[in-house]
Amino acid sequence: MAVAMSFEDLPEHIVEDIFLQLSLDDLQSCKLINRHFHAIVTTSVQLLLHQELEATAQVVPPSVRRSDAAASLLSTIRERQSGFRTIAPSKTFRVDLDKHERRLYEYLEGTMVRGSGSAFSSTGLPSGASVYDFTTSSEWETIDAYTPSYSLSENKEIEANAEQQDEEEEVVEIGEDSDDKEQYVRRHFDGNFEMKDFTIDPGQNLFAIGEMTRTRDPDHRIITKNRLSIHLKTLSDFQPHPKACSQDGREGFLCNVGEWDAGSVSLTLQVCDDKIFIFSNNLGRQNLPEARLCGWNWRTGQKLFEQKSNFRIEGDHVSLLTIEDFVLLSPTTYGLIQYDIERLPVAQGTPFPCVLNVFTLVANEETPKASEADPAIDLKRAMYVPKKIATFELPRWLAVVMVHLRSDPPPRQFFPEENPSKVYPNPETGVIVIQYDCDDGPLHDNEIGPVYHLFVRKETLLSYLPIKGSNLHTAKELENVELKTITWEELSPYTRFVEDIDRQDWVCYVYHYRFVSPRIELRMGPLNNPIEETYIRLFNFDPVETERLLRARRRDLAEGNRNWNDWDSADLAEETPPSDPATHGPDHVLQGMDERNVYLMTDETTVAAEGWLANNVTTGSKMPYIWLETTEPRRCHGLMIDDSRIIAMTQNDEHGEEAGFSYLEVLHMGP
Repeated sequence: MAVAMSFEDLPEHIVEDIFLQLSLDDLQSCKLINRHFHAIVTTSVQLLLHQELEATAQVVPPSVRRSDAAASLLSTIRERQSGFRTIAPSKTFRVDLDKHERRLYEYLEGTMVRGSGSAFSSTGLPSGASVYDFTTSSEWETIDAYTPSYSLSENKEIEANAEQQDEEEEVVEIGEDSDDKEQYVRRHFDGNFEMKDFTIDPGQNLFAIGEMTRTRDPDHRIITKNRLSIHLKTLSDFQPHPKACSQDGREGFLCNVGEWDAGSVSLTLQVCDDKIFIFSNNLGRQNLPEARLCGWNWRTGQKLFEQKSNFRIEGDHVSLLTIEDFVLLSPTTYGLIQYDIERLPVAQGTPFPCVLNVFTLVANEETPKASEADPAIDLKRAMYVPKKIATFELPRWLAVVMVHLRSDPPPRQFFPEENPSKVYPNPETGVIVIQYDCDDGPLHDNEIGPVYHLFVRKETLLSYLPIKGSNLHTAKELENVELKTITWEELSPYTRFVEDIDRQDWVCYVYHYRFVSPRIELRMGPLNNPIEETYIRLFNFDPVETERLLRARRRDLAEGNRNWNDWDSADLAEETPPSDPATHGPDHVLQGMDERNVYLMTDETTVAAEGWLANNVTTGSKMPYIWLETTEPRRCHGLMIDDSRIIAMTQNDEHGEEAGFSYLEVLHMGP
């Protein structure tokens, strides 16, 4: 006979297991039921860890949960969150870069790759790469090629393999700072082929390199085609990746994944789990941009999908739907920045509509022809077709400005296998940066225009989608799904449009909710000469961190302990003028900079239409954020960021043999 039992009478560990299935809001409600539940929710280490992960939008790999105590994980998460509340690194060290390294680079989660080696004369592209590991991985530290540490000043290189390999040469160097005893690892890879672009995934020990080859006319030796193949190497020793596909008789090789007519081709690669995304852009017919986004499974060699920009010629007019850049919202859902131009040429003063179209992948149900039964042909046949499910309107422009999208890390659904970190960002969260680069345009003859940045949280976009973006759907399942159009007026309160961020050449400037940029300030020196000083500015769009600061200031205000000013100095006021009183929100009194140089922005802001923008752009009424800045200038020309460090790149001013030689300063922001 069943015996009725009150929920309160259940053993505490059972109540704890039940509470672990609840959301953060539900747990907050449970605390109000009675003292018993309040004690469980506020004292159970497992529940405190669960709440912290929910609040900070992070996840823990199962292997780490099994091996690490909940209290240790909770401490790690809190320390990482607090490390970025000021730009005061717990430790720093310097890394001298090889002066032969080139501008092609990638950075993710403590691993940086830069192009190196001799450049190809026709293109200037590198033939090799240098890999820097700042995580001091224990596996890399025990490689036989290592010798006792050398100081950075000696800058010595150690040849790892005396035997020359057919395709690559590996050189290993370990550096150590004399003060902090902080080690890093540098590896050199000589591919002996033209590297058009590359991307990395340290969690999968993957180094994917795009090789561009050219087909020439046999009679006139004129380049007629550009073909792209992908080398799939390991980051640790540059061997063919053991899980990668093999094609054309070569291990770790994905052959002919793209073909273009002769001409300049820009290329972007990105890895997410077992997929590699390839975005290209070049000039095609009528000198109009032809952009293409395609996806491949790098483990099987199967083509996943392909999408191109399109244009139609009708008499003397051309309609054009461009693809400017892409961003991954999930492994099966992505957004494209597109200009939708109905007629070209466009009359001067006519706005260009710019939108973010969101697509999901559905199974390709086309039956292949009998003659296409060849397995090699099947691999080239796309498994999925893109289906548009939402359109987000964005600010309109009076010229086609360059647009770039960036969001890191990729929305991975599987945890890294190589040396996993304790925690990772929730793949459906983070901030997306849309950068508008107003360079030369049809309305501004040879004028270098401003740079604008639009920030929007990934979860904001996902909340508007009619389906769950991380799921694969069939065409039949999506038959009745209505295409959603979100107007700019509806979206703009949940975004931030900023105009006072300096132009950056290095683009690994965002990680999860944080965005880092240099702020350049000119002052006059003692000889009345202009001196350029650079400050590091960090933007934090984390809703939980922002809410914590709001609550702290409300509490301080109630206790009469206000320690912030709306504007810290006249210089700052000149750069960003005080907001119009008509735009003041309910938390306007909490806005301002405190003694730690932490600025809380709560009011909506308006950027005036001045030549490039078609209309004034008002944003931010529902997206408060934090930014902070170093108090002392630093020498840096580019910045990168991940979950625990900021890396500043500095270009030396010397001439002659040392010209172009540069170094990195690694700023650890945690314990």
